Amino acid sequence: DAVAGPPPKVPPAGVPIFSRDAGLVQKGHRLVLHVLRGPWQGWFVCKVLDVDALGCYLLHEEDGFKETLQWGFLAGGKYRMELLMDA
Repeated sequence: DAVAGPPPKVPPAGVPIFSRDAGLVQKGHRLVLHVLRGPWQGWFVCKVLDVDALGCYLLHEEDGFKETLQWGFLAGGKYRMELLMDA
């Protein structure tokens, strides 16, 4: 007999951030980064390590991966970002 596994994880809900909203994201904030296409498709809760005019430097809370995301990427169809209000 098969046993049901745990329910799938659901990302926390936040305030959608678009490329024009870059000024709302600040160092120390937490956000959900949604990767909509590609090999890393899924969602990741991240801490914002740094922010500048070109993008933000993120730390994935679950696996410690660090990445830079350019603000312009939010205007395409590959990434979506939500700012968590507990930041």
